[in-house]
Amino acid sequence: MKADGEFSLELQERILRDAKDKCFRWWVDHLPGIARERIDMPFDEVLKYLYTEKPVHFVIIHRRGWERYKPEGSNEWCLEIGFCTLALRNKLATTEIDIKGDLYLWVLVEEKYLDYFIQTYNLTER
Repeated sequence: MKADGEFSLELQERILRDAKDKCFRWWVDHLPGIARERIDMPFDEVLKYLYTEKPVHFVIIHRRGWERYKPEGSNEWCLEIGFCTLALRNKLATTEIDIKGDLYLWVLVEEKYLDYFIQTYNLTER
């Protein structure tokens, strides 16, 4: 889909909130070493990092592939919408957990919403 820089921060937030409203699963990871680890962080707190950490890598991916690798909690392929910080430098004062390394937000949305996201946000395939 579209690349970084083609979505304003406000549009990225709107897409992420819309995706969360339609999602079957979402979570946040951080990177304390060579492997990501899941952390418990409120969605609104994660979104604050869109505006404070630069650069941020925002993605919308249509996940499809081998049958046995469908996402946990889904019987079908899905959209993966989210972002990761790149070289996280500052933990926000409002973040109560000890973040180590970059943040990764994952929002999984059923494939049936693919056309909705394409039309609503004028997405194009890359």
